[in-house]
Amino acid sequence: WFHRGTWCFNMKLSLKMLCSSDKEAKDIYLALNPDNRDIPEDLIFEIKVEGERILMYLESENSKRIRSTIDEILSLISSMEKL
Repeated sequence: WFHRGTWCFNMKLSLKMLCSSDKEAKDIYLALNPDNRDIPEDLIFEIKVEGERILMYLESENSKRIRSTIDEILSLISSMEKL
């Protein structure tokens, strides 16, 4: 799409994270869950746990929104690794 002088597209991102255990996956999921209460209207964010895997799906027309969400997720995971 090209709209009013700018490119318009819908960015979709699927992430699969393999954890060392079911417990670690659940702990990360639970740590991310409180952040999902106030999701901006221009972002679709879904997360689920399947055993040792965390599956995430993000979608938005705002690429900066996707990037900032991923940055927040990685920052949280990094801080949990230090504990």
